[in-house]
Amino acid sequence: TSLMRALAAATHSTIISVDSAKVFSVYVGDSEQYVRDVFRQARLSKPSIIFWDEVEAVASAREKAGGGPQVSEVGSRVLSTLLNEL
Repeated sequence: TSLMRALAAATHSTIISVDSAKVFSVYVGDSEQYVRDVFRQARLSKPSIIFWDEVEAVASAREKAGGGPQVSEVGSRVLSTLLNEL
């Protein structure tokens, strides 16, 4: 976090901090909307840096046909939204 703050100060950028635990919601569509809102806020406050803490919680293993690890439907939609926004 200190490195991100130093980078933001050096580049005169806005830092947007995202906690992966706050991304997931029990309501359909809220998680995806949260991801879109983060990127919308970043675009409005150019230049900006998005610091996504514990991004591995969102970008976990995708569903495998051979019976491997599976991602919930919400996790898959959130990952898809994140990749689209990137």
